Amino acid sequence: MALARRELSKTSQALDDKVVSWLKLAPPPATPGTDEVFGRSRQRLGYIRNMQYVLAQLPALLQAQDALSRALTVEFEAGLSHKERELIALVVSVENRCEPCVSVR
Repeated sequence: MALARRELSKTSQALDDKVVSWLKLAPPPATPGTDEVFGRSRQRLGYIRNMQYVLAQLPALLQAQDALSRALTVEFEAGLSHKERELIALVVSVENRCEPCVSVR
């Protein structure tokens, strides 16, 4: 467990020992795309979400999820506001019983 914490800290620059997952994953491959996604997450949230760390085991999957997430949250001149889109995402997450999705809303 201590090794996993050290690797998580090295890879994702975790905040402290509070950022711990019960999953024992190898550090994700360091790729420019993974680093970019992690950097945006650190900048926006101050940490890397556990789900991102898990998805980073397959960098193409992490980048696809990140691209979809950013496409859904971009502001359009006409259409739904950011709050409206977040509310819809929350309702969909609840209906799908996706606990990680609900927790980030």
